[in-house]
Amino acid sequence: MPKSTKPFSTWLVAAIILIPLVTAVYIRFRPQVFELMASGSQWILVTCGFADSGDILMQDDRWRKLYYAIRMFKGTPPRELSPEDARADRQYPGMGFGVVHTFSKTPVPRVIGGWLFSIPCAYFSDARDCQETNANIAHLKVGIGDWAPISPETVDQFLVANSAETIRVTIMGLGQHPASWWQIDPSGLKLLPDPPAGYRKYALAGMNDDHYQLYLPSKPNGYHHQFQCTDPQWAEQKRIMDHCLMRFMYRDSVAVEIKFSAQARDQWPRLREATEKLVGTFQVRR
Repeated sequence: MPKSTKPFSTWLVAAIILIPLVTAVYIRFRPQVFELMASGSQWILVTCGFADSGDILMQDDRWRKLYYAIRMFKGTPPRELSPEDARADRQYPGMGFGVVHTFSKTPVPRVIGGWLFSIPCAYFSDARDCQETNANIAHLKVGIGDWAPISPETVDQFLVANSAETIRVTIMGLGQHPASWWQIDPSGLKLLPDPPAGYRKYALAGMNDDHYQLYLPSKPNGYHHQFQCTDPQWAEQKRIMDHCLMRFMYRDSVAVEIKFSAQARDQWPRLREATEKLVGTFQVRR
């Protein structure tokens, strides 16, 4: 072989080896690559509808900006928006209607914990989750008054991160966790003074999260209805909604978590009952 062709052959062999390798690495770490690109990219935040307005609350919502920036790269928007999404897009430009939010009632089959659910897209917190039919979890968002999904009339309250008018519902499979894995024995916890009427309140410092407190209703069997709420002072300092998390078993391998404003803490029996009924409407009967 002539000497002049050796460098070319060397580069050709290197290219044949490196191109598939680089492609595989890119595919494997694509989310991390785009997350790095998204961080601090003002044009992405503007596209997502979160331009820096200098507002204090907006500055404290950086996690929301980054979340939406990452989600931009997950899929492509539809070629044509539905009439409802088109109207919302005109009223709320750049907020991603048809991409991040949708009014579609198209049911999506989702197998969670071995049980089949059929959930309309409008209930999902992010409409593109409708594409993930293999996911063993569903993140939903509904109005706290009627458990209805987002609608043209309720766009404002659904878009506000700190809205007390909405409740987040997560349906998840247990995976490797045992049933009711979140239950905490309060006997080893510090009992906090001045709890709200009808509750006992415990510190969770050094356990799950220093910023949450354990609440046990004083009523009988309160241990089995325990839930966690943010430390009000910490929530105020961080400028996030003072909220509560409550979990319960829906089926032998399915758990449900509801996240709601601490303002609705005393309504927890109604919130739990209504959420369980809602999840029941999604389950496909066999």
